Amino acid sequence: MNAKEITTGILIAIEDPDQLEILALLRDGEEYGASLYPTESNHFLPLDALRAPELRFHVARDSNGQAVATGALVVNGDWAEIKRMWVVPDARGLGACAFAHSGSCGEG
Repeated sequence: MNAKEITTGILIAIEDPDQLEILALLRDGEEYGASLYPTESNHFLPLDALRAPELRFHVARDSNGQAVATGALVVNGDWAEIKRMWVVPDARGLGACAFAHSGSCGEG
């Protein structure tokens, strides 16, 4: 794992989303989205799509190594589209979503 420290104590790296800890975060994000929007408005990528070669799945971990945020970017040449993002409430405002502009879109 090639981690990049974005802010004090938050490390962001591209990881495989098929990890129990990460799957729990993905479920939390889906549940939150479902509480805000009708079913037909939620378009969450399934696990196999999150592992596609053109997708960069980022995980932010705190200083204890616990996953506190996830983000999926589909890379298309010199631009990328954020497809999925979730930050646990306690980590919001700490820079855990800096992957979206960290310059790591093309890394993998």
